[in-house]
Amino acid sequence: MKKIGAFIPVRPDHHLQITDPAAAVGCLRPPLHDALWAYLRAQPDIEWIDHLNFHRALLHHGEVWCGDICLNALDAFIWYSEVDRTPGSFDLQALKTLARKVPVVRNPTTFETALDKYTAHLTLLDSGVNVAESVLFDYRVPHRMAEVLDTWGAAVLKPRRGGWGKGVTLIDHAGALRDTIGYLQSIAGNSPDQGYFLERYYPNDLDRWASLTMIDGEVMYGYRKLAAKQYDMGGGRLKILDAEEKGGGIVQADLVDEHYRQAEMAYRALPIGLIGFDMIWVEGRPLVVDENTSPGNYAELYAQVGIEPGARLGEWLLSEVRRAKK
Repeated sequence: MKKIGAFIPVRPDHHLQITDPAAAVGCLRPPLHDALWAYLRAQPDIEWIDHLNFHRALLHHGEVWCGDICLNALDAFIWYSEVDRTPGSFDLQALKTLARKVPVVRNPTTFETALDKYTAHLTLLDSGVNVAESVLFDYRVPHRMAEVLDTWGAAVLKPRRGGWGKGVTLIDHAGALRDTIGYLQSIAGNSPDQGYFLERYYPNDLDRWASLTMIDGEVMYGYRKLAAKQYDMGGGRLKILDAEEKGGGIVQADLVDEHYRQAEMAYRALPIGLIGFDMIWVEGRPLVVDENTSPGNYAELYAQVGIEPGARLGEWLLSEVRRAKK
């Protein structure tokens, strides 16, 4: 019998209720969380060791300990939770330490690449995906961006490891960029990455905005955010923002063949099992503007497309374990 460890906590109704900085926030709402565990526990020949909170583990001489349980003795470890996104965080270090000896699903190294918008965009670009143009520049020389901004007309300054649309700021001239960076430096110090990520702003219709949720390389569905999640950044330029991190406010999006083609190419570049890609419509084709390591998982959308999410998520996790063991 295989021993598989897991840390898949349930998602709270409201992320901002989490006040303990060490608390691990789940990503699956109760209906999906319960359906997944019902599927997993029904599988024969697996002993599940749950609630192994790697966020509070002890890393001792290459071994990862959760209380009195050594994760290195497991046949595999699966996880799905939020993590500390800062470079070199303990959360990711714990997973990467364990992955030296034990199959870890999702692979923490690939996950970290997808987590960082700069490395994620670069990986997609190298794989031929139609991805938004971007630059990374040293925080000490924002004046070098004047020529880029003159060419682009407008850009968005994005946190490299951000989410929910928070902190995404419209920049439409070099002076705005200079002063924004100056403000950030004065209150928060240097960027931990020693650089800032700027993405070209493309005029687009938010009614054609689509976020695609994928499991194990297959598109589950596409959705778009309704007006309540759309915010003006200035000059009529809109962004998607979920300030309370509640999700929702969605409707199923109409997808065309090119959405699927771009998503499949993007997944091959970032194969972390469960991932989402935000796409806008530019010059007659979809353009990837964001990679989501915690994509939208909505029970109502799974129902609309006729997919049982617990089984689909469970099949993916167990297939990843089998592949990793080979």
